[in-house]
Amino acid sequence: MRFRHQVAVITAGGAGIGRATGEIMVREGATVVAVDIDEARLQDMAAALDSAPGRLVPRVLDASNE
Repeated sequence: MRFRHQVAVITAGGAGIGRATGEIMVREGATVVAVDIDEARLQDMAAALDSAPGRLVPRVLDASNE
């Protein structure tokens, strides 16, 4: 598990490249904080990674909003 004991924050983490990157990292043991404005996408991602060795921490927020 190449990302074991690593933490990443991924914006736009619920779809596209952000989701793909987050999924790879969680499956390789990382803790990933996935930030997205769409809660349904994050819930879908969390369900898909439920049994992965890493951990997904979904957060609904707009990263462009200070």
